[in-house]
Amino acid sequence: MRKKSTKLETDKRTRAVQEWMMQGHSSADIVRQCTAQWDINVRQAYKYIRKAYEGFRELEEKDIEARKQFHIHSRLKLFRDLQDKKACKPAGVALAILQDIAKLEGLYVEKTEVTVNDKQRIAALFPTEEELNEQETDQ
Repeated sequence: MRKKSTKLETDKRTRAVQEWMMQGHSSADIVRQCTAQWDINVRQAYKYIRKAYEGFRELEEKDIEARKQFHIHSRLKLFRDLQDKKACKPAGVALAILQDIAKLEGLYVEKTEVTVNDKQRIAALFPTEEELNEQETDQ
């Protein structure tokens, strides 16, 4: 029976798998490399691959959150600078800044309009007799 890897060893192996992924190696190549180099079975190698993907995802989420916070704080600074001016024109700009911050925080939902060709919509709502017969024969 093989001994269990330490947390440090697991982290080193996960980082090595991430390096191989960044170098463009396929999953099959990584599995072969893991099993040969670390004397583990295929299932454990796939666990390292999954853990490597999770690590990439966590880094990306942290990076996105950090960039979002940077932009929010930059806009808040602009907003504070405008408050000092007390003029009429900056009020519109201040509102635009606040709306932009709200969008970044996900408070506003982007509108998406779906358009469908009228002929397609009518055809979908009212199928012809031939289409109905085809559906019946398929069942």
